[in-house]
Amino acid sequence: MQKSWIAEKLWALRTARTLDELILFLQEILEAMEFDYFAFKPALYGPEVHTNFSWEWCKRYRDCDYRLIDPILAVMEALGLSFLWERARVYMPLNTEQKTIMAEARDAGLVSGAAFPVWIFPRVKGIISLASSMSDHDFARLFAARYEDIRLLLQIFCERFKQLMRND
Repeated sequence: MQKSWIAEKLWALRTARTLDELILFLQEILEAMEFDYFAFKPALYGPEVHTNFSWEWCKRYRDCDYRLIDPILAVMEALGLSFLWERARVYMPLNTEQKTIMAEARDAGLVSGAAFPVWIFPRVKGIISLASSMSDHDFARLFAARYEDIRLLLQIFCERFKQLMRND
C-alpha cells in the first residue's frame, strides 16, 4: 500500500463533514488495508455501535444480549490495551458462554480480529474492533505489519468523531 494513498485517505477522515461520511471513510480505508470488518462502540457497554459486521450476526448478538458476556469487551474493560482476539483466552479464562460467542463469531465469518481502546467521552472507554475471515496466523502478520498505520488511522478517526459530535 502506498503512503501517498494513506495520506490522502487520512486527509479525507480529517475533513469528513458528517458522522456517516466519517464511518464510510473508515470502512473504505480498513478494507483497502485488507481488514474485512470493523465495529466501533464509542462507549464499551453503551448501545451505540457502528459496524459492517453481517446483519445476521448483529441481530444474533443483540437478541442474545451478548454484550453482557462478550469476552472481547470483558478483556478490553480489564486490559485497556490493544490485543488480538486470539489472545483473549490468555488474558482471561473464558467460560462456556464466552467460548460459544467466539465460536459463533467465527461461524459468522469473524474468524480473527484485534481490539483497540478508544476514549471518545471523558472517563468512558470505547472500542474499535477489526476483523477478518483470514486465519489467526495470517491476521496477526497483517496486524503487525500495519499496526502503526492502524494506530494513526484510529487516532485521527476518534479526534474527528469527537469534533463532529460536538457540532451535532
